Amino acid sequence: MNRNNCSEFIWQHYGRIINKNVLYWGNSLIKLNKIKHDLNFLKTCKKEKLILKFVRFHVTSTHAVYKKAIHQFYQNILTDEIKYKERQLTKAYHIPSNFHKTNYNDINKNHFYMFEKIFEKLILKKSKNWIVIHNRKFESLRTEYNRTSDDPNISSTDLIKNYSKRKLTSQEHAALINGLDFVYHNLSFNDKDFVRSVETFFVSLLGRCTDKYDWEEKDIDENTIYNLTPEQLQYAAKLRSISDRFKRNAIKELQSYKNNHKEYLSSLRKLAQDKSIYITRPDKGKGVVILDLNEYINKMHEILNDWSTFKTINHDPTLKKENKLKRILCNLKKRGFL
Repeated sequence: MNRNNCSEFIWQHYGRIINKNVLYWGNSLIKLNKIKHDLNFLKTCKKEKLILKFVRFHVTSTHAVYKKAIHQFYQNILTDEIKYKERQLTKAYHIPSNFHKTNYNDINKNHFYMFEKIFEKLILKKSKNWIVIHNRKFESLRTEYNRTSDDPNISSTDLIKNYSKRKLTSQEHAALINGLDFVYHNLSFNDKDFVRSVETFFVSLLGRCTDKYDWEEKDIDENTIYNLTPEQLQYAAKLRSISDRFKRNAIKELQSYKNNHKEYLSSLRKLAQDKSIYITRPDKGKGVVILDLNEYINKMHEILNDWSTFKTINHDPTLKKENKLKRILCNLKKRGFL
């Protein structure tokens, strides 16, 4: 007797209310066992220091230095979830117990034990599915944990997911961490733009201090003469000193970036030349995913060969559908709906 037949049987013999009570009893038993399995799963994850996906949150690369604090926060979230499940489990124990007593008094004892066995079989079947799902999650999380343990530069907050056989070097990892859309900016210092910006800033502070207004025409080779007070000249000298210092430091900083960028670009070229891997974006969220090319092609063929989802067509139906849509829209416009 399956669950539907069981419900019909109770309805026929005992009526609607007792039917509901028995079904609530069965559902509460299933829920109780589900919470037990989930709680054991969470406790095992905490014991093995596995980071579950639901406790993670996006962390920018600039905050990667706080890796220990982030992991501690993950553990705190997991601990709170375990406490919540324990509270749920405490509540869940009372509900089946109450329904057990109620149904024991309301229905025939033979029928009661029959329903009890049916629920036990159903729970056993569902438990097997839960165990399979949890084991699959354990396998994935343990693989990730071992990978992050082998390479200290990679953490569970890492946006790069490498599922290929190729092991990334720390340089390649650093080159990919910014994402596939990252553009390396120009590393040459633009003197003209810098001087122009400083002059604009200085003039905006002082207001108009020239003989001509901004909208007045002047010759190309005509110099701009500022009429400054001694105090303004003093601040102009300070601003120039600050600007020169900023320029020197900026050039040094850009030079260091230039060396790093050369290494990163070299690493990216090597990755691009590796024809055994395929680098792409994840379906959801940000990051970089690296797959073995053969595995990627096989999976794509597997998806495309699913005839329940895709089918081969001998013509392009786009124009036909566009014309049909245009006719519908024109008709709606004529009738005043658009």
